Amino acid sequence: MSQSEKVAIFGGGIAGLTAAYALTDPSLATRYEVTVYQMGWRLGGKGASGRNRERHDRIEEHGLHIWLGCYENAFRVMRTCYDECRRANLTPDSPFQSVEDAFDPQDLITMMEPDGAGSWDPWSITMPSTGKFPGQQSQCISVAGAVRRLLELMDKLQQVPLDRMSPERLGQVRQAKERLGDSECQNCKQDYRAVLQSLESLQIDSKRSWAAEDQTPEQRRRAILIELAITLGKGVLRDVLLEGHTSFDVLDQHDFRGWLRQHGASRQACDSAPVRAAYEIVFGYHRGEDDKPSYAAGVATRFMLRWVLTYEGSLIYKMRAGMGDIIFSPLYLMLKNRGVEFKFFHRLGSMSLSPDKSHVASVSIDRQVDLETPQYDPLTWIKGVPCWPSEPMYQRDDGTRQIPLAQQQAIQALAEEHPGLEPLESAYSPWASQEKLELRHGTDFDKIVLAVALGALPLHCQELIENSPDLRKMVLGMPTIGTQSFQLWMSEDRHGLGWRGEATILDSYLDSWADFSHLDAVESFPPQTVKSIAYFSRTLPEPDAPPPVGPNPAYPVERTEWVKRSRRDEFLGGATGMKPIWTDSYTDEGEFRWDRLVDLQSPESVGKDRFDAQFWCANVNPTDRYIQSLAGTTQYRVGAGESGFDNVVLAGDWIRTGLNVGCIESATNGGLMAARAICGQPVEVSGEFDFCPRTSGCFTSLLAIFSPLLAWVRKLCRICCPPPPPAPLPTPSLPMYVERGGDQSFPAPFEFKTVDAFAFHLSAPASALQRLCDAHLNAPTGGRLSYVAPFSSVMMVFSNIARSRPSLPPASEYGWLPEKNFSIWIPLIAMESTSTGIPWPRAIVWYQPYIMVDQAWALTSGREVYGYPKALADVTIPGFETDQTAFGVKTLAVEAADPAAEVRRLELLKIRPTSSSAVPAGGQFDQTQAADLVEDMKRKVLVEPEAHNNNSSAVESRVDTLLSLTDLTGVFLKQFRDAGVGNQACYQAIVEADAKPSFLGGGSLSDSYQVEGIDTITHPFLADFGWSSFPRDVANAWHLKFNFTMQAGREVWRA
Repeated sequence: MSQSEKVAIFGGGIAGLTAAYALTDPSLATRYEVTVYQMGWRLGGKGASGRNRERHDRIEEHGLHIWLGCYENAFRVMRTCYDECRRANLTPDSPFQSVEDAFDPQDLITMMEPDGAGSWDPWSITMPSTGKFPGQQSQCISVAGAVRRLLELMDKLQQVPLDRMSPERLGQVRQAKERLGDSECQNCKQDYRAVLQSLESLQIDSKRSWAAEDQTPEQRRRAILIELAITLGKGVLRDVLLEGHTSFDVLDQHDFRGWLRQHGASRQACDSAPVRAAYEIVFGYHRGEDDKPSYAAGVATRFMLRWVLTYEGSLIYKMRAGMGDIIFSPLYLMLKNRGVEFKFFHRLGSMSLSPDKSHVASVSIDRQVDLETPQYDPLTWIKGVPCWPSEPMYQRDDGTRQIPLAQQQAIQALAEEHPGLEPLESAYSPWASQEKLELRHGTDFDKIVLAVALGALPLHCQELIENSPDLRKMVLGMPTIGTQSFQLWMSEDRHGLGWRGEATILDSYLDSWADFSHLDAVESFPPQTVKSIAYFSRTLPEPDAPPPVGPNPAYPVERTEWVKRSRRDEFLGGATGMKPIWTDSYTDEGEFRWDRLVDLQSPESVGKDRFDAQFWCANVNPTDRYIQSLAGTTQYRVGAGESGFDNVVLAGDWIRTGLNVGCIESATNGGLMAARAICGQPVEVSGEFDFCPRTSGCFTSLLAIFSPLLAWVRKLCRICCPPPPPAPLPTPSLPMYVERGGDQSFPAPFEFKTVDAFAFHLSAPASALQRLCDAHLNAPTGGRLSYVAPFSSVMMVFSNIARSRPSLPPASEYGWLPEKNFSIWIPLIAMESTSTGIPWPRAIVWYQPYIMVDQAWALTSGREVYGYPKALADVTIPGFETDQTAFGVKTLAVEAADPAAEVRRLELLKIRPTSSSAVPAGGQFDQTQAADLVEDMKRKVLVEPEAHNNNSSAVESRVDTLLSLTDLTGVFLKQFRDAGVGNQACYQAIVEADAKPSFLGGGSLSDSYQVEGIDTITHPFLADFGWSSFPRDVANAWHLKFNFTMQAGREVWRA
């Protein structure tokens, strides 16, 4: 008999345990000897939970954990686990003898949307059950199955008789469905284009229909879902299928919202509750800040389609006890029964490479405690359920001591001294190890499964990172984020609290919330004491300068205290809090009824003090940080077998898993792939590919979605319209940008902090502005796009930006730069054609024909990324310059042609107050609320459209709907001069991009102003804006103070 190969698994989360599960499959007999090394006393990673024996065995989690009905691999693993535990009688008294016993199906989900009056309205959706259970399906979803499932789902959601559709349109839908459902599909692209044309026609009419003012909330919400469904179909057809791609990964350079906008989705749909929920489920915010959303479009599209269209049974499943109880206790017992050895209290130190850097030669380990028993028993049994305690099992349930009393007392004293610090789990703990161990290749291990969290890799694998370019790029390029959570035990049930619906999972709100009242059955509170349990979770904003990892207990204590204060005072006890949800839990004065919180330790406590008896945590450890899927980061993921070292495989939701998002299914995939990299099985991992590799011809397995999707949209819209002209052929896929030393161009998005903008409104003939718009935007497209200039207004804007920086790593970590700029803004209306041939206003956009900046990074990134016509200039802003009372801009310019003259900087424009006694701008303004400021600017800048424009009536009717200061869309002519033929462009495109400002203050300036200027050959202001001469009077002036994020752009046309 050959000797077993030794596999050391570092990390006891779901990825590491799944790898152990696959490597010890009975079909492999005893080929592998598996050892799991785990710091502290419990398994689970970010999913670890504990039972607090001193507080009625209550469950204390790291966060709000749910399982989705599309988690095929994770449920399959747990089905096998429960079956083995039952056959081996490992949990004889547990009420959870099968995977069906352990999970509670949840069909109701709730999203929150602003009601327009400062509060929020719930939007609840009940998804139909399929009557099945996840984890039993084939490895690859079939075309027929996908079509049938989608039609069944949509018919249940929207009972719209087929006979209400136009027979002609119904025939086209059926024909398209038959074409896309044909696995042979000899004319795929032709059929795709036909479906795409129909979707484009539907999109225009659906947006127009949902802009109607007389809609009920239900009609409006239905219209949002219609528009999002159409846009997803369009985007995938155009960017994936028609390009012949086999993966959604090609979309990941785009932010999901920006990609939806690129394919015609309205701003209202992109900011709707379903889209916000998509971001919040995956903590899709850069540095945890709400005004910096980012979510890779391919990851988002894949995740949403799989979840909604391939779930089995119910959309969501809640665990019927803690995650540790339901997931990690059975996995531990099953794996131990299979012969897996667990080394608890073994903290990973560092990995060292062989001299030739080809493999890991040794691993250092810190043994954290001594044991008084030959083997540590980690579990306690509560109501027959094997559970992980919230602190080590110093003594077994039978009283046998496992850890020396002196060490127990020292650990407990350290935890008591530093509330929020886990002495044996925190990377900031001062706890000293009891022994240093060294594991050696060939003796203690042959292969390594590296299953620690990505955030911990730099702590343990520095030499590996230095010698593997792929690992280095991944560690630098893939961001992680801390999270926060809290749990409440309350004396009223959900109806007594004021929630009128059934138990639900809620998102798209300040915090995610779940009603987990069912957990009272497995805790040990006295009867009728706890009537409801609520879990909350959200991102944890990053501190400006987090301390380095190492003994520093003050840091987790401070962050934990911050979570307590913010969730108690700012959320639960804040102005909004849970008022829209728990409507009966606040007094008439708006104060939270703190007596609803159960406090059996101090029953006489009152007010906010009762919050002290609840549970909260700040997940700041590198091992606890959530892996994000921000736009542009998928490229940095590597496969399980691509560590760069012979004996190391990778496992986690941070590798390339097929889903490429932080979740249980992705981590399970990562574990299965790690095992496959060692032993060759499983051969297939469900969901590894976006399209079934066994499908012949085109890749139709998942994409059969779009034919019934079209039919469903037709049902909902009941729109009959001829198809639009054929869409232009899609552009080819893009190569990767080559990063070079000295580059000053960085990828979008960009963030700007503390912007002081001084906006000066001048009148200008709309006819002149239209000529400029035609020359710069409409003419290059040959009429394919239409932008109109109906307003007789331009804005000259001087901005002082305290801090600017790129949002994506690694550039986001470089630091920040101040910036001053000057620009001229023209408000335009972007029009789109409808099936009736009548142009329809799509959006208000802002075009800047002139913009000048004072630093090179802003110039280079602005020109190369978006197409800003930026130039370097000296920009003067009163209040930010010494002894200056006038705004001014000076740049290279040519006043008169003279071949013998040196081109020099000229002061092109100057804006000064007309009164010599006026207070310098920036020193005094009338403070105005954001909504009032929008109304003021709309009334003064977007005046009645001029009659010269044929679309003036349509434009006027849409101004109120389209104008917003919460989203500003810019339009740009992005072009590069050809190297050979100088008067031609080698690249030319129209780009749109959204800026998302966060309003800090502002109002109208109290002085009168006048613009002085010179007209030059290079800067023909008079001709461009239809003016006769300088000076020009300023009609209105404002000072605005805000932060904003400039999102990734989208090409709306390319030559």
